[in-house]
Amino acid sequence: MQYCATIEEKSIVNDLTKFKSQLNNDTSFARKLVKVCKGSAVIEKEIANDTIIKFAMSKVYYQEKLKLTEDESQFDLGSINRCRHFLTLLDDEFVKSELTQQEYISKAKDRAS
Repeated sequence: MQYCATIEEKSIVNDLTKFKSQLNNDTSFARKLVKVCKGSAVIEKEIANDTIIKFAMSKVYYQEKLKLTEDESQFDLGSINRCRHFLTLLDDEFVKSELTQQEYISKAKDRAS
């Protein structure tokens, strides 16, 4: 569970019970977590929790998929779907085309710089 420690240390999630349960029951979810912890620009750049939360809640996609705690200081991962979308957020899969201004969820990214 070393990869959960990365998320626990950030204190951006109020309870990882459902998250850890999913790790034990879903190999693809576990692989995604490893990928995120090893290569997430959000984690690498040590983006502040409040910046991550403000970004997520400014996007309709994440507003509909994620939930915050009462005090809005952490994510509430009380469902498996929220756990999955939280990993999407940490993996920086939300992108916006500068050319078309279209917003996308992109699982594959090659960094341009």
